[in-house]
Amino acid sequence: MSTNENIIDKLKYIGLDLEDIPESIKEFKPLDYRPSKYNDEHVYKTYKYINVNDIQILLTKANRLSSITEKYRKSCSSFGIFKSK
Repeated sequence: MSTNENIIDKLKYIGLDLEDIPESIKEFKPLDYRPSKYNDEHVYKTYKYINVNDIQILLTKANRLSSITEKYRKSCSSFGIFKSK
């Protein structure tokens, strides 16, 4: 089966005929999208320009919205887990 026949079969399967394309597909409608004025910067913070040697990775079972003290209490260092023997 050639590539063109394969594409035509798949288009027939989803119900799209290239000879009779619906107008709803042809016409352009701009998106009516406005980003939220409230950003989640209070919950998600992005830190830039940090030296890689200063990053410490801790594994925890705490939820991401839990307090930082609970996260530290439930955490363990990844260094001890992945340390080569």
